[in-house]
Amino acid sequence: MKKLPLIAAFAAAAGMASAQNPRASVQVDTSTTGAAAPAVVCDGDFSAILYKDSTDNSIWVSTSNGRGLTWNTPERIDDDVLGANKYVYYYGMVATSGNVYACWRDERNGPADDLYFSSNNGLGWTANIMLDKGYPSGGNDVRNFAIDAEGNDIAILISPDNGDEDLYLVTSTDGGATFSAAMAVSSHNGLCDVDTIDVEMENGVAHIVWIDNFSGLDAGYYSAYDLAGAAFTSMDVSITANASAAGGDIDDPIMVSASGNTVGVVFQNRIVSGANETYSNVMLSGVWNGDQMVGGFTAGVDDCDNNAILVNGNNVIVAWEDNRSGGDEAYVATADVSAGAVVFGADAQVSTAGAGYPRITGGGDYVAVCTSTGSYPNSAVAAVSADGGMTWGTAFDFSDNAGFDVDYVEMAFNSVYGNFIGAWLSDDLG
Repeated sequence: MKKLPLIAAFAAAAGMASAQNPRASVQVDTSTTGAAAPAVVCDGDFSAILYKDSTDNSIWVSTSNGRGLTWNTPERIDDDVLGANKYVYYYGMVATSGNVYACWRDERNGPADDLYFSSNNGLGWTANIMLDKGYPSGGNDVRNFAIDAEGNDIAILISPDNGDEDLYLVTSTDGGATFSAAMAVSSHNGLCDVDTIDVEMENGVAHIVWIDNFSGLDAGYYSAYDLAGAAFTSMDVSITANASAAGGDIDDPIMVSASGNTVGVVFQNRIVSGANETYSNVMLSGVWNGDQMVGGFTAGVDDCDNNAILVNGNNVIVAWEDNRSGGDEAYVATADVSAGAVVFGADAQVSTAGAGYPRITGGGDYVAVCTSTGSYPNSAVAAVSADGGMTWGTAFDFSDNAGFDVDYVEMAFNSVYGNFIGAWLSDDLG
């Protein structure tokens, strides 16, 4: 089934009513057999989408201005001549301060994945760089990675297979011209199995979270790395103690977001099989406030999945899906931490036709949650907040391909125009 990456934009700055009237979508790929796993980013008066062409496993980027109404002819960014298999992900591209950075898993050196990188500072995409994964190229599969950046500072997490997965960090302070050797993020390497990972750059610090089973059951941990000082300032800090003490086995995904001195983490906790609970922990000015359950679901009965988090100034916004209504719907809850306490308000339902893999994006007053609907043929829907995530408008469909199936719904916010730009895969052509 052919999957095409499509883009649609809608404006938040004009108010809730116009946000519910998205502009017509635009196909951005030129593949003859379909595309895989789009990533979409915005920075200033610039937008970009990354995807893989399934015809020959090539990696492409299409660009636009911050409005996202028309898109340039895609440009190939990998320099592999073998057609080796590659894997791209929604988190594999970052745009910041005029730079665009992209990462992907690549089998050009053999059946075991290596991690490759390319960048563009406005002068064109650089030759691909193979990053140090802590093991020789062509062996020890890269099972997972995460990337974030601020200007010229880049932090990339790499989780290679060593029987169980380890966790390493590589960094750059020159916009990707050079990278450090792989550095162990945790003293647990070689003693446990690492599961999902995430990283967020804020004020020169890489905030790193992951799940591993070092303690016997899966638990969540935090490390921090100061790029200017080239040193870890925290390592192996437990951030899921309350969920673990309740008898939980910490479950995927774990995600991190940061703004100023506030760092937020969200994850799933499994005490009862088939009834995951959404938890969050927030660090204010260097002090973790303790993980807590978030949401109005019934613990031990309703099942949560697929959480997301955005720290937007003083607001910590958490989204997830749960089945309290019978089928999965998307929900969001927000904690205003300006007074130094972490208290989440009542959650709001932000989907009405089912939900899968909600994402949060935005800045300042404007925040959106997007998701795919729950039954075939799926569509892409979003709900928008105009007060920083405290209240939410009605969910609306922004994919104009009725009757065709939608997958991999992603979204980015452009602060220059107040636009949300959504990307998804669609089987419009069969």
